[in-house]
Amino acid sequence: RRRIERYADDLVHTVMELPDFITLMNRELHTASPEARARCLARRRQFTDRWVDTLAAARPGIDRSEAELLVDLGIGLVCSWPTARRKRRTAAPEVLAALLRALDLDD
Repeated sequence: RRRIERYADDLVHTVMELPDFITLMNRELHTASPEARARCLARRRQFTDRWVDTLAAARPGIDRSEAELLVDLGIGLVCSWPTARRKRRTAAPEVLAALLRALDLDD
């Protein structure tokens, strides 16, 4: 559980520190060369797989497909924050708490 919390905290921190980069990367990935896009998507998959493996270890009994869904939803929630932030001020602790709720790890 601590590792997934650390991953979540790092993700929230990165997105809050580099919101314009995250927005640009998500919006412009389709314009990258096929090789660059493949590398980027492979790294995203590795990143997501680490989260899924860690979540599965933190929540015994969860099946892999559910863990993948929760991780995808959680990461998507946080990465959409730069757009939502322009509409509503949201502090890092609120974003982190929402991510942990999405992963069903809140206490």
